[in-house]
Amino acid sequence: MNNFPGVAIDRVLKALGDNGLSYKRSGGGYEAQCANPAHPDAKASMSVRQGNLGAVIHCHVCGEDGKEDILAGLGLTKADLFDQPLERPERPQVVATYIYEDADGNEQYRKDRREPGKDGKSKDFRQYRIVNGNTVWSLKDVTRIPWRLPQVIAAVKDGREIYWNEGEKCVLALEKLGLVATTAGSVGDWRPSMAAYFEGAAKVTVIADNDEPGIKHARQVAAALKGRAREIRIVRPAVDRPKADVYDHLAAGHTVEELIDITDQRSHLRSVPPPHDVPPTDGTAARQPESEPAEPVRAGADLGSLFGLKGCTAPRGFRITGRGVDASTGRDDNPWARIAYAPLAVTAAYEDPDGEQSVQLSWTDRGRTVSKVVARDVAKRGRELVKVLGSAGLPVIEGDARAVERYLAEFEAANPSGIPREMLARNLGWQPDGTFVSSPESGIKLEVRYDEQRVPSQAFGTAGDFDDWRQAVSRLEPHRVPRIVIAAALAAPLLRPLGLPSFTVDISSRSTKGKTTALQCGCSVWANPSENAAAISNWRGTAFAIEKRFNLVRGLPTFLDETMAVSDEGIIDYVLYQLPMNQGKDRSGGYAGALPWETILLSSGERTALSYTRNQGAAARTLCTTEAPFGDDGDTAREVHDAVFANYGHAGPRFAELVRKGLARDGGRDRLRARHKELAALFRGDNAMTARRAPMVAVLALAEAMACKASILPYEPLPAETWKQTFTASNATDNQPEMAMDVVREYIAGHSFELWPGQDDRPPLRGWLGAVKVNSEGTFIALMPERLRTILSDSGYSLDAVLDGWISAGYLSSSVDRGKVTYRVVTRFDGRTARCFQFTPQALTLSDNGQEAA
Repeated sequence: MNNFPGVAIDRVLKALGDNGLSYKRSGGGYEAQCANPAHPDAKASMSVRQGNLGAVIHCHVCGEDGKEDILAGLGLTKADLFDQPLERPERPQVVATYIYEDADGNEQYRKDRREPGKDGKSKDFRQYRIVNGNTVWSLKDVTRIPWRLPQVIAAVKDGREIYWNEGEKCVLALEKLGLVATTAGSVGDWRPSMAAYFEGAAKVTVIADNDEPGIKHARQVAAALKGRAREIRIVRPAVDRPKADVYDHLAAGHTVEELIDITDQRSHLRSVPPPHDVPPTDGTAARQPESEPAEPVRAGADLGSLFGLKGCTAPRGFRITGRGVDASTGRDDNPWARIAYAPLAVTAAYEDPDGEQSVQLSWTDRGRTVSKVVARDVAKRGRELVKVLGSAGLPVIEGDARAVERYLAEFEAANPSGIPREMLARNLGWQPDGTFVSSPESGIKLEVRYDEQRVPSQAFGTAGDFDDWRQAVSRLEPHRVPRIVIAAALAAPLLRPLGLPSFTVDISSRSTKGKTTALQCGCSVWANPSENAAAISNWRGTAFAIEKRFNLVRGLPTFLDETMAVSDEGIIDYVLYQLPMNQGKDRSGGYAGALPWETILLSSGERTALSYTRNQGAAARTLCTTEAPFGDDGDTAREVHDAVFANYGHAGPRFAELVRKGLARDGGRDRLRARHKELAALFRGDNAMTARRAPMVAVLALAEAMACKASILPYEPLPAETWKQTFTASNATDNQPEMAMDVVREYIAGHSFELWPGQDDRPPLRGWLGAVKVNSEGTFIALMPERLRTILSDSGYSLDAVLDGWISAGYLSSSVDRGKVTYRVVTRFDGRTARCFQFTPQALTLSDNGQEAA
């Protein structure tokens, strides 16, 4: 492989020149000025020379510890030092950890800076908390605070200037100069409530990144600080390069005094805090001509800084203050009456795919912003609104409900262009416009239809690292059942583009061989597999509750564990039959009807789901395996279990995006369907049942192949022969006779005391179930015909329907009576004789796939 020597050195030299740094030839390389902003000097203390793979840089003053700062000062990354790009991307490494502390110095959360970042980025960040020694990869419900908060509070008290930046690295650069600096982190981490910590500050300088978004963000911060700090200044770096920050500014040799002032004088940011009783913004003042200054806003009551509503004003007849919302009374002695006890506004309007509209209401509560979505018809009925949002802290009492109802309607009418209007998702998965919502964090607002769906929906999200998840599931390569479960979890987004109905994949065995762990592996593709996260439920519950689970998704899997936990066996029969209809049963009496869904149900339990149904239509839409998921490899099961609990939710969204992009290409859907059709033909098998199941097997195989090719899965796809052996060969779950035989075996095992000869000669209360016969061929068990019919009937099976299958399988003994073969064999017990169905040793022995030892 050619390394093209000298390419990286040319890149470094050009960067030196672009940043005004001198260099000269020296021996076999170059001597140059150091680019580290913490080491400004005019001497050539840095060497640049050719190495085996590219450029080698070294400052004799900064040493190796300063190399990252040197690269940043040049605007380069480590990858730029290689003459030829590496064949494999460098794994992200944590290069810095920033700890956010509260006012008392107590750690609240952390932020890791990683280089290089994922997906080709030069860097990325991960935020998390340490709770009882455990890492929690979420800042949900955590109050965001400025970095270096104790130092900020001390600076406010001492009257020192404070510098606000975008990014912790900029803060560190300023701190090296002895200055007090802070940040929220990235733009997305900024919260208007952070402005409260600057109350009484002498001077705050807000440093904007050198681009439009950076300047826009700086103005947002400055607006939030208005009235809190006595002097506010907005500046930008002198480095005339897009996205340049104060770190680049200092690295280029500029001083803090050379930051360029871009403060908008018209915004009156250089101001003295207003008197405590400044008149608030009201509808009349907001409509004054531009030549007349509007009434100043009480600190913290500005709609832009509080709720992000640019250009919105209070409607005529109302005013918004830092204490709440007032309505005009029309009286001279008392012109205003309080109707809300905190600032309140309509901050977004939504429309779901069915055309139903909702609004988002926002208010402040002890320095934080609370936002809730309600149906528009609820917002139009004040008392109903108080009832629905009262427990969420809506700052309105029932006596003012009518006035608030009118205020919200007037607010929307007064600000038609200022209130953002967006589509609202009612389910996870495919949306009508072709987008795919993989979690509530996908960027599209999700508002589920039922409260029971809210907790499961929150389980869909990410934690940990995708590479760590891949490394964990790579250990599954020799275990086909967990791999099939993962393939099924990935395959759910393919149902819609392939035009396939929903179906079930069921894994069962009578021993603890990792069924639940296999289900958790599949769940980790999209969601948190923990028992407490509710992405995996069990069969305990009503059919309607299960339908609500299905209704949550259109192209994601559903997980139900423990078939034996079902309270009514008819529920499993109903679910397996109804699932492929892609909608629930119409319900009357006030219940919602015909809930739609698109999902692959992943079920597990000690007893196969098909043993609960006698409907062959359900059997044709269910893929079953009774193979123990991990066999005797308990170590792998435990290790993978722990790993997917820490790293989840990455593979599914990647696969959904892969599918979406493929469909967007010309002929993409046709190519996808052609591949699926080829695989379905390969898996048709040799009977009608396997032919009906072939499209389902094909979509699982197709999903795994696509994910392996895209490096989402870390192993090679399962061979076609493995899929055939698992689902398209003759299988015990393919026929009702075998499942009925399972019922008989279980009943005999639990009622052996009813078989003659018993422990004593007295018959049981219900009479003898049958008799045990032992001879040289083995043990035979004869059952009374009527008792056998009742046992099967109670489990939903007909003796007449399964009798031929038992005979073909050799499960029943036969005899000849008057020249005819009969399977009711004369059996003697307890001094009597009766014609019984006599089961052979073959019938009473589980097949290899079903043995507990398997």
